[in-house]
Amino acid sequence: MGLNKLKITSSILLASFSLGFGFTLTSCSDNGFYLANFESYMAPKLMTSLKSEYDNLNFRYYGTNEDLERSFVRNYDVAVPSSYLMAKFASSGKLVKLDWSKFNIKDSDGQLITDAEKALKLFDPTAQTILTSIYDINGDGKVDKEHDNLLNYGVPYFLQDFIVGYKGEKLQKFAKNNENRWTDVINYFGKNSGRSKTYKKIAMIDDYRTVYSIPRLIETESSGSPNVNPNAGPKGEDVVTINNFVNTYGILSSNFTESNTFLLNSDSNFILNDFADPKGASVGIMYNGDLLYAIQGGDNGSEEQLFDENNVHFIRPKNTLIALDMLVINKNSKFQNEAYDIIKKIALEGLSKDEDITNTDDEDSYIYGPMVNFDYVQYTSPLEKITEYVLGKKETNPKTKQLNNKDESENKIQSTYFSYLLDEGYSEEFVKLCQEIYRIGLYNSTESPTQPVKHNLIEKDLSELNKSNMFYAYNKIRAKL
Repeated sequence: MGLNKLKITSSILLASFSLGFGFTLTSCSDNGFYLANFESYMAPKLMTSLKSEYDNLNFRYYGTNEDLERSFVRNYDVAVPSSYLMAKFASSGKLVKLDWSKFNIKDSDGQLITDAEKALKLFDPTAQTILTSIYDINGDGKVDKEHDNLLNYGVPYFLQDFIVGYKGEKLQKFAKNNENRWTDVINYFGKNSGRSKTYKKIAMIDDYRTVYSIPRLIETESSGSPNVNPNAGPKGEDVVTINNFVNTYGILSSNFTESNTFLLNSDSNFILNDFADPKGASVGIMYNGDLLYAIQGGDNGSEEQLFDENNVHFIRPKNTLIALDMLVINKNSKFQNEAYDIIKKIALEGLSKDEDITNTDDEDSYIYGPMVNFDYVQYTSPLEKITEYVLGKKETNPKTKQLNNKDESENKIQSTYFSYLLDEGYSEEFVKLCQEIYRIGLYNSTESPTQPVKHNLIEKDLSELNKSNMFYAYNKIRAKL
């Protein structure tokens, strides 16, 4: 097993903005079941399996959360919004409130999981924090774990965070991840990037909200506040002017003295593949799953090992953007029982006490949907069982069923998900690098994985006026990048 996807596209972007009109799709009022997702965000093998089992299942795709927001109620039975949009759907009564007993999952004590609170234990600490600590679903002005637990309305799909990859020698000043500030990272690469400098080009997604997050995070760092939303207005106003947005974007652009330092493209697949090219961009500012794919060669298809732990590195700032995408059921769907079954196969299969989610068949392929999907997408899984497997905390090797000796680091590496890289000639240190890129930034270190650090979690919903002002401000400043 190993990395086998064809591409990851820009569809993973958090809440990109489209100024165009929504397109018309077949309504879910007919006899078809419509599952909508970002493009290239599900394993083809899993999709084929689902289609063979559910004759009326149809897959549809959208480019942004805004596209989904316009189309969800009338067109889709199940969809994959980012958590901020999912919370908006839930608070406005558009979603089915989940009955977790219908997923038929038994916990480690063999007890049926019947509600959102009991389901929390299925997910890792990062996902749990987002699920229970961010959104006021019931509108009472406070967030509590019982009423505002997102698991009441959705099932976690994938996590991602925004990090920096770079080529060449390791920068010791940034060697300790989760201890670096965006302020210092951008300042350093600003001084050392350009045609005549160490880093010739910086590849970054051409998305005004994602780009805005970086200077906004720098603003929050200077204010000393640990948990300021990176996409809120500079002073928390209801309406943010174009000039205010220009000033915030300027915090980023002012660090770069040479124009055309950035390689900007709206397709994240283009960005990661350019970074994957040894002659491409020297620096990539991207989501962790995209960087993970890039350092394994991306779509270039080279048999040659392009990167190792000595020539590619990453920086995970302690304050960064973290996203969680969720599977949800449309309250208007006529196929709610089918929706429960499909969501389980995609995101929850193999989690019961008597199941091993990492089991494989005779052809060495994963048999449970969540692992089939992760093996293709390789974004960070919110499931505790998969994360344990990826990071080497799993008690047994799924192939041999032998107990791992946790005191032997070599054995731990060889029994983790990324061990396939060893067969391809990569070193154990490179495997560890992949594990650390996978590890989302609410973790301080391998030794203390559940200790939270300062973080900015989720993009919030913005008014159409603020989106428009942000969009025009970005276009004014973009040429300076």
